[in-house]
Amino acid sequence: MHIHTVVKRMRELTDSGTPFSIEYVTLNQTKKRSNGLVKVERAQLRAARQTKSVNLLSYLDIDTNEPRHVHLPLIIKFNGKLIANGN
Repeated sequence: MHIHTVVKRMRELTDSGTPFSIEYVTLNQTKKRSNGLVKVERAQLRAARQTKSVNLLSYLDIDTNEPRHVHLPLIIKFNGKLIANGN
């Protein structure tokens, strides 16, 4: 499954009120470090924050009620399935 197909499916699920799960690797380029893998069991998309990055995905972690964001290339799983981030 390709990342752009995944984003489309996330939109469909969010529109229908159905949560999805994602797993991604954290990366702080400023501090040049990672906090490892993040697993979000129940998420839904939210309005994107204003940014120049086209690869930034904004979501709500339903379990913690925290608005979060992640860069698309860092997402490795969607609903338990590995995804492809290459062209």
